[in-house]
Amino acid sequence: MLVCHCRAVNEDVVRDAIAAGAADEFDVAAACGAGSVCGGCVPTVTRILGECAGCPVAASAGPGARALMDAGGAHPLR
Repeated sequence: MLVCHCRAVNEDVVRDAIAAGAADEFDVAAACGAGSVCGGCVPTVTRILGECAGCPVAASAGPGARALMDAGGAHPLR
């Protein structure tokens, strides 16, 4: 299923971003672009995040976009 029409991101790509460590909508946007343009897909990204709650996260997952935000970096959803 196509999640983000602006960035042509499908559900598998969003799920892969979550499996790689994306913990919230901001992390998903930083990882794959979904939710970073018009925001129309953010509710779908939120739903997928909820479905993936408790799913295994890749061992190689780093701190994601959150560390960049804590360091004062700009984020497309803010």
